[in-house]
Amino acid sequence: MPYTIEERNELDFYKSFVSQLRNTHINAIKEFIPNKFRDNNGVLQSFEDISSGLGLEDATFEDGGSLYETALFNPNIEGTTQNKSTFFDSVRNSTLTSQDTKLKQYTKSELLNNTINRNFSELDMMTTSTLPAPLLSGSALPNGEILSEDIEVENGDLITLGISEDMIIWLIEYNKKGAFVNKEDFFNSRYSEPPLKVLPLDIVKSIDDGKLIILESKGFYTGVTLSPTTTTTTVANTPYSKPGVDV
Repeated sequence: MPYTIEERNELDFYKSFVSQLRNTHINAIKEFIPNKFRDNNGVLQSFEDISSGLGLEDATFEDGGSLYETALFNPNIEGTTQNKSTFFDSVRNSTLTSQDTKLKQYTKSELLNNTINRNFSELDMMTTSTLPAPLLSGSALPNGEILSEDIEVENGDLITLGISEDMIIWLIEYNKKGAFVNKEDFFNSRYSEPPLKVLPLDIVKSIDDGKLIILESKGFYTGVTLSPTTTTTTVANTPYSKPGVDV
């Protein structure tokens, strides 16, 4: 419209438009006052304060020139002789809803047990795991094997007992070893980039078991050419590779 806000506010048709909106709003408020702002189903009806835009519970009803004061107050409303302050306090309180009924307190009983399954089906114990201490070359293992290289197991390592058709690969995380579902799943994943550490059985057994590692890719490892995976052998004359398998 070709008017500034100030010019628009002075137009008679605009004043009439605003007045009609306000009267409709106030008449709706008057209609709900006797029912404490509840509809026929007891649902609270919320009204906006014309001046502030907040809820009606925050409105100023008595200020000497309030729209509500002249339009809503009736000393004989519902046959009572309420004074103005009492009336508007009642209106304000009616726009609110409160809950004073406490939830029923259940005790250990057959009813509670039938309502809520309170039995533990499994218990996940949080235990602190530690990785084996570093071992130097020449150290003897409990089974008598002599290490040919230093061994140090760290989080993020990929370990195995040896390269074979039925090899198992573990990922070290949180000081635990998590096994991949199978070697095909491992070699089809992003985990196959770092080198594998081939460790003796005694060292692998000393590491706590973690969760099974299930990846998105579960296809068989066929028809894909990968570069050879680098391995680090740490035990002299390790017996864990099958004969004829090229590490």
